[in-house]
Amino acid sequence: MGLWIGLVGAPILASRRAGSGSLARDFGLWARPTDALCVLVGVGAQYAVVPLVTLFASRDDIEKPVHKITDPVHGAGFVALALVVVVGVPIVEELFFRGLLLRGIQRELNAPAAIVISAVAFGLAHYELVQLPALIVLGLVLGWLAVRTGRLGPSIWAHAAFNGLAILAVALQR
Repeated sequence: MGLWIGLVGAPILASRRAGSGSLARDFGLWARPTDALCVLVGVGAQYAVVPLVTLFASRDDIEKPVHKITDPVHGAGFVALALVVVVGVPIVEELFFRGLLLRGIQRELNAPAAIVISAVAFGLAHYELVQLPALIVLGLVLGWLAVRTGRLGPSIWAHAAFNGLAILAVALQR
């Protein structure tokens, strides 16, 4: 919970102190109906990065962090967790990593450098060494979407699809 307070609080504070006070205007936190097509990007990223990670670790090692979170919950608790992971996490993480961090770095450096730095920060923030390569690749894809469109809607949809496939895989294993 403390992490989420920081991830949401930092953009809100920055927007109020140095911006317009609008997360949509300051960080691109808005979407268009066509952004839902980026679900395909998230699915593609999931299918591209899992094979990448299996080059460095076993499938059991890759799935261990997911099972650590999902195994203790069942029934309605699992549904609530799935909603948080598929809806809440993408919004919160995109607002911070692609909204605040990437845009802040982009003011000082060029877009490619900002995308790479924010992607590495995104990967490291998950504290999962085995999943780090996959998380950095996902961060690169999400950063590219955010820079290309100037909005967070596409990266939120792609992130939600990426997380959704992971949750679906866990649910199907139960």
